Amino acid sequence: MSEEEKKQLEEKLNFLYNESVSEGNDLDNPQGLIANPEIFGINLEDNQMDYQEEMKKSFTESKNVLENMATMYLENETLLKNSYIRNKILNDAQNLSDMAFLQKISKRVIIKQLEQIEMGEATPRHYETLAMMMRENRENIRQSTVTVSTMEDFYRKIRNDMGMENQILPEGTENKSEITTTNDLNSKLEEIIRNRNRD
Repeated sequence: MSEEEKKQLEEKLNFLYNESVSEGNDLDNPQGLIANPEIFGINLEDNQMDYQEEMKKSFTESKNVLENMATMYLENETLLKNSYIRNKILNDAQNLSDMAFLQKISKRVIIKQLEQIEMGEATPRHYETLAMMMRENRENIRQSTVTVSTMEDFYRKIRNDMGMENQILPEGTENKSEITTTNDLNSKLEEIIRNRNRD
């Protein structure tokens, strides 16, 4: 490279540098050159999600649903305190909360993809991933519905196996005509579990 070419190259670089400074880009601060949410009018605080908090919230909501379901079908305090039933509720609540959390996340992703498309990033790949996420969300909702139905069937079967199918009690009342001990309850539950394992 000749001295003349070097000089022309330096002049070009200086011109580009001065041009960028005059347009408001601060080269001492690289963040000024990077697109940030404010440029697009996005408030980061509105778009942040506390994932740990959402997981806890999903679990609490799911546990509440399962406890209400168990209470509605079993309506017997001794039975509801049984360790197998308590563990079953917690395990089912965890599965249900995982599905609820996935639904929240997939909805969030769908919203983000729609926002990107509205901002002009409407490539075929964006539409493809959007369709895929919507399909995943529909499948998750369907699976959640099936899971809740299966859980209801479980408690309904336990109710029938315990001979409670003909008892209709108003909410908040107990059946006081029949006294069931913890030993009776445990024996009956063990028998039900053995029968289920044989099927």
